Amino acid sequence: MTSPHLDLYQNALRLDHWDIRLDPEWDASQTETSADCYFRSNEQAATIRIDPEVRGPNLDAHIVHELAHIVLSDYVKVACAAIARLGPGAEYVLDILGDMEERICDTVAHALTGVTYIPVGKSKEVHA
Repeated sequence: MTSPHLDLYQNALRLDHWDIRLDPEWDASQTETSADCYFRSNEQAATIRIDPEVRGPNLDAHIVHELAHIVLSDYVKVACAAIARLGPGAEYVLDILGDMEERICDTVAHALTGVTYIPVGKSKEVHA
């Protein structure tokens, strides 16, 4: 799997200093999503894996969606830590934060690609 536009999207999201790679390996048995991004903020390195059923313009939308998770990662980390300090009962707020993060990533993906993010495979989530 390749995307001729990965560098363009990295630049647009100001992630050009990151080492971001697309990994063609996909283990559909371990995920309910159509893409995953594993990253190490301190090392500014990330690996994006996308279900091979994702093709065409939807591939770029998935890539941008995953890149947006990197952009939001510092905010999400701090927000989750602050919310977790509220103690029992905060799980609901953490779930809302997770849903909001997905919506933001979808919005960024649509803004940069013009494509509505369409999950494939086992994923049942449609955020748009």
